[in-house]
Amino acid sequence: MRLIDCKSIREEMLTEAREKLAAIPETLKLAIVHVGNDPASEVYVRNKIKTAESVGIDTQVFRNPDCIDFETLKNTLLYLSCNSEYTGIILQLPLPDRLKQYDQELLNCIAWYKDVDGLGTLNVGRLWTGMPCITPATPTGLLRLLPEDLSGKDVTIVNRSNLIGKPLVKMLLDRNATVTVCHSKTKSIIVNIPDAIAPKTIQGLNLPHFVFVLSTIVPIIGSLSASNTRQITIIVPIIAS
Repeated sequence: MRLIDCKSIREEMLTEAREKLAAIPETLKLAIVHVGNDPASEVYVRNKIKTAESVGIDTQVFRNPDCIDFETLKNTLLYLSCNSEYTGIILQLPLPDRLKQYDQELLNCIAWYKDVDGLGTLNVGRLWTGMPCITPATPTGLLRLLPEDLSGKDVTIVNRSNLIGKPLVKMLLDRNATVTVCHSKTKSIIVNIPDAIAPKTIQGLNLPHFVFVLSTIVPIIGSLSASNTRQITIIVPIIAS
């Protein structure tokens, strides 16, 4: 067993970002479009601002009331997408319930090369067809913890969200892994995970030592090494995913 030191990996990634940004002449500027006052979203926005500024990226938050209408929000995103002052755009999710039906349409208003979350249809399509694209942060971070070549490895993902599970499938396939996907409607998750790990046990991460487990919710636990086990289980316990 070994504990993966994610803090040190995070610092490595931030250092890499600072070095890359120092090598380019322009200053990058991130626009964050935020609707309403969801407490969790407020925390995420603060953390994004803090991290961006720590590596030298300017940020500007466009705060909108919960009552904003679809057309106004759409026009804001189109304006930012066409404005060369902003090099990256994030539409902070989730949106208020009455706007959730427009999630994808709004995300598609962002030019693919400014789509920081990589959730627009163009970025998704470019990912699945092997073209240059921006990939969502969580699966990108998860892959940072795994070897570049996963040939011969069986990977089980317990998640099918657009933000994590679906892009992670393609990103793992690109590393030659054999991927199985489980989710809330999977008839028997324990068939796909070694030693009959029950779904309730998954959330508690009470797992056999030889299973390589990555969780985005709790501290990460790893096996001896990914090269010493055939089975890699990536568990992202998100309700109804």
